[in-house]
Amino acid sequence: MKSKALIRICQSRGLFHVTYYGVELSHHALGYTREDAYSAALEVSKRESEFNAKRVIAQFGIEGGRITCPEGCIELPSDSWNCKLTKSACRLQASIDLEDREEFDVRCHAPEQKRNEIFQTLLNGKYRGFHHVPGRFLCPSCADTKGTGDSWSYHYHWEMADLSLVLEMDADELRPRLGEARFSNSYGYSRLCAPCCHRIASEIAPVESSELEVLVFRINPK
Repeated sequence: MKSKALIRICQSRGLFHVTYYGVELSHHALGYTREDAYSAALEVSKRESEFNAKRVIAQFGIEGGRITCPEGCIELPSDSWNCKLTKSACRLQASIDLEDREEFDVRCHAPEQKRNEIFQTLLNGKYRGFHHVPGRFLCPSCADTKGTGDSWSYHYHWEMADLSLVLEMDADELRPRLGEARFSNSYGYSRLCAPCCHRIASEIAPVESSELEVLVFRINPK
């Protein structure tokens, strides 16, 4: 899956240092050139994001003997589960107990052959329930442009950043700048996705945001 993260690359005492705003890290990448620091930050962000993604799988994809159904889809913004096959509310709420086949057969909407395919796929470990929306958070800037019902408005926590932290400004400093640029004041105290945070920061504080970069990379959370 594709993922993004916001970083800052700055030079000090002959070295380039990286600050991460999404992933939680105990160290900064260093490099003798900006390109070296960028490459190091990309590798670190990819590794840490994959680690975090696996934790999301553990929390939302698999719980005990249960796993999220591959034919389940989220109804936003209520976070209730529907069936892709029947377009109706899922009676299992897409949570399948691999140790209770009878419950699955009784409550699943899918035709018998499709039910068998789904259950065997889960038993064989070919699907781990990662691509669904639970575990993501709404970016208010995305919501203003795309709507809260658009799944692309939702992001994982390592893909988001706090505008006030990124620009090192408190709400009183951010509010007039956001207002002048016709942005919502809520952006000053909400976490934003990396592209939105970078775009808004660049518009309201071009000097302070000149060292920001949005990393784009692919991760394999399985």
